[in-house]
Amino acid sequence: KSRVWALGLRNAFRMTLKPNTGSHNSADGNPGEIYVADVGSSYKEEVDIITQGGQNFVWPRFEGMEEGASPIIYYPNNRNEFTTVLNHKRPAMDYRYGGSRAYKGGQIVSTSSFNPSFDIEGTCIIGGVFYTGTNFPAEYQGTYLFGNFDNSGNSTTSNWIHSFKFNSENELQEVLPIDYFAPGVTSMAVNPINGYLYYTAYVGSIREIKYDTGNQPPVIKLTNEVYWSADSNVNFTFDASRSTDPEGGILSYSWNFGDGSSLQTGSSVSHTFTTSSTLPTSFDVAVTVTDASGLSTMKSANVYLNNTPPQILSTSVDHIGIFANKATTYVQL
Repeated sequence: KSRVWALGLRNAFRMTLKPNTGSHNSADGNPGEIYVADVGSSYKEEVDIITQGGQNFVWPRFEGMEEGASPIIYYPNNRNEFTTVLNHKRPAMDYRYGGSRAYKGGQIVSTSSFNPSFDIEGTCIIGGVFYTGTNFPAEYQGTYLFGNFDNSGNSTTSNWIHSFKFNSENELQEVLPIDYFAPGVTSMAVNPINGYLYYTAYVGSIREIKYDTGNQPPVIKLTNEVYWSADSNVNFTFDASRSTDPEGGILSYSWNFGDGSSLQTGSSVSHTFTTSSTLPTSFDVAVTVTDASGLSTMKSANVYLNNTPPQILSTSVDHIGIFANKATTYVQL
């Protein structure tokens, strides 16, 4: 039984799985829809979409949507070996010479006819990711991001990353611009925390792309977010001095200790917490950091008195200092 899932690809760089497709059950034989950026030889760059096993994108006979102008130069023996093509599937889009095109409804369509129209250039496609973050506007949600590599470093037409919107039939609908000048892009990823796009550049750097609507709120960084003590009267120090303003401005700080005491200011403060109870008591400490334009962010820390975390005492592996890598180690549980 063949283990080849797809064939006829020249240089798949890179590929990614479309979210919410396929099955985790191996018996279903459905890994999902795989988007492949296939680097061409001398004619077309392709976005190939593998939707089921056995699909054939027929390189070297085809490069892009159509049979190459001189495909025989690739054949090791003779062209007759390639006259029968099984399960041929055209790319969802291609570009380079002759403009960029999409395959829709069984037809090859120039993307210049799209609304809005667009045309892209480049000679080295770089596969990307599906955007699942929240930093970019809503219209970017679920779109496929990929780019084009150009090591010259000075081209504004072939160093780019854009967002490509496909429908449920994996047909290209629209292109949304992201970065018209992303020199040397080789790979990319979306930060699951802040939704920013990061890409590695051939020049030796990692670069960040984020959607900027103007002034951004401060980013709060606390040295510690949980404090505890077995005592009922304790002084703790809170430090938010590593907080930053995206625009590099001056920040102000306001601390609310959650015990009815007065607010304090400053990036680092100390406060004494007390309780007359002998039972575990907690306080929610909130710091609000504000930039020079009045935009603020709040973050909390937790204080626990008369309470400490449990200690895990293991009677098995904690007292074993060395595990031999070429022998069996027995552990008494």
